[in-house]
Amino acid sequence: MERRQHPRIILRAWAQCLSGKRSFLCAARDISLGGMLLETQLHAAPAPGEPLSITLVGLSELPLACEVVRIADDGAFAVRYVDLSAESREDVQRIVAAAAESQRTPG
Repeated sequence: MERRQHPRIILRAWAQCLSGKRSFLCAARDISLGGMLLETQLHAAPAPGEPLSITLVGLSELPLACEVVRIADDGAFAVRYVDLSAESREDVQRIVAAAAESQRTPG
């Protein structure tokens, strides 16, 4: 059964993640208005339920409050946004719209 409320858009960007005192870089694979799918080369991906602060490098200066909702077999992990401010929500909408537009535009 599909649980996503928002369509996913392919995104190729770096995501700086902060979990407690641990900071690490991930590759964002896709984004939606509800969350993101990230991949990491870490030996242990963040655990489900773990809170993260994520900044999309070069796309936004605003950190996004997230929590891990799923770990994939390939080491990728899905996050959902938690309690986004109006400014952060607008930033996510802008990023999603730009990524969707870039997929519609050839080249």
